[in-house]
Amino acid sequence: MGTMQIPRKAIKDEAIDNSKVATAAGIVESKLALNNPTHSSANDPTTDQKAALAGEGTPSGSNKFATKSYVDGLGSGTAEDVESTSGSRTSLTLLHTPKSAAVLIVCYCGQVLRRVAAAPGQGEYTWATTTVTLGFAADDGDWLYANYVY
Repeated sequence: MGTMQIPRKAIKDEAIDNSKVATAAGIVESKLALNNPTHSSANDPTTDQKAALAGEGTPSGSNKFATKSYVDGLGSGTAEDVESTSGSRTSLTLLHTPKSAAVLIVCYCGQVLRRVAAAPGQGEYTWATTTVTLGFAADDGDWLYANYVY
């Protein structure tokens, strides 16, 4: 049976009930007035995460969001260290010691690098006090950038 259109005035109020809607009708859940939605709440934010999104709370195992006020309270300021490399280079010396690895972002030629605990590879780095050690040699004239709270 093909699709047909029925003028709205031809359907009486409350004439259509559940028994008259085909199982394969494909009505999206958002158009239904459900008391108990059928979607999973597995990805819904936790109470801690909701608080962080509202600008409150602190990061924890159950709350991966850091608020601006939390980050501002970590240190005495923020820094941006930018250097153009000369020769083949495998490290960057920061002007200050970052408060934690969670507030340190390192970029090479505009690409964010991934911090690892040890033995960095291509696109990765390690960090200790004011030293960022790259897992590769930066080319002459390329840019290294670090942004962090100290």
